Amino acid sequence: MKPLIIFLALLLVFTAGFTYMGDMAIYRFASLDMKAAAEECAIEAAMALDEEAFGEGRTVFDRGAAAEAADAVLRDFAKRQRSINIQSYGYAVLGNDDSGQWAVYSAGFPAGEARDAAAGASPCESSVKAVFYARTEDFFALPFLEVTELCRAGSYAYENIIPK
Repeated sequence: MKPLIIFLALLLVFTAGFTYMGDMAIYRFASLDMKAAAEECAIEAAMALDEEAFGEGRTVFDRGAAAEAADAVLRDFAKRQRSINIQSYGYAVLGNDDSGQWAVYSAGFPAGEARDAAAGASPCESSVKAVFYARTEDFFALPFLEVTELCRAGSYAYENIIPK
């Protein structure tokens, strides 16, 4: 009887461990993919400069193009995710340029602490930071673990090549 009890206990522990490892791999890949999407958005937003201001020697980002880039990249990210069920998602694009600090939030980005945490723009003179947020079903099948949110950020600093 003792070997049966030990076998069942070990089977339970190993099953929980393998389940955790599989779920953690899905979470890790989704997190890395969201990080890459946030960095892609920050780069696209940083490359969308206001041409008139740039002609005058100032670095000013086009906020409309930044919002469009974030929306397109985040929609593409949501389409790619087959292993998780994304219930809602949103983005925040924050910038610091010659016109001052600015921020663009989507309707799906949460208010409160998450928005305050995202609001810390980069200290660089000309930079763009993209923060992506997604609410999903629980990543983990185990009853004692619950992760339903995914939030990653990416930034791009634009070094001004025009001397002031």
